[in-house]
Amino acid sequence: MTRIGSLFTMFTHLITIKTDFFIGVVHILQDQKILNQASKAALKLLVELCPWGKNRIKLVEAGAVSVLIELLLDTSELRACELVLIVLNQLCSCVEGFSATDRVLEEMLQVGVVSKLCLVLQVDNSLKAKDRAKEILKLHSRVWKNSSCIPPPLLSSYPTC
Repeated sequence: MTRIGSLFTMFTHLITIKTDFFIGVVHILQDQKILNQASKAALKLLVELCPWGKNRIKLVEAGAVSVLIELLLDTSELRACELVLIVLNQLCSCVEGFSATDRVLEEMLQVGVVSKLCLVLQVDNSLKAKDRAKEILKLHSRVWKNSSCIPPPLLSSYPTC
């Protein structure tokens, strides 16, 4: 019974994290002066905390979506890209996380998110990262497929529905 009680206590702590904690983690991800290891540790932490809906909502309220998208654009390390995609995937599964309006999709094209996702398909050896990138591209293919923002060499790797 003691083990079950301690597991319940740990679970309760994981789902009752305050929004201020998530704000701090988002600041770590925003800060360009912090070493890459700190950013990856923060992303790994978010991967562990995001399965619970309330944590996702708190993370969205902390401004994580735009920071994660910027981080995805700025990073060249594949593992960091994969972690960002995992967290974004979790956030997209809650209403507050990512409403794919045409304006948001167009902005993603303009800032280079779509090109980055296509590059993940071409160069990443991780099946998880490729699958996530392919899923995001397929979800929005009707908006992005005919865009001039996607370079012609990347269109060959663009998934179709």
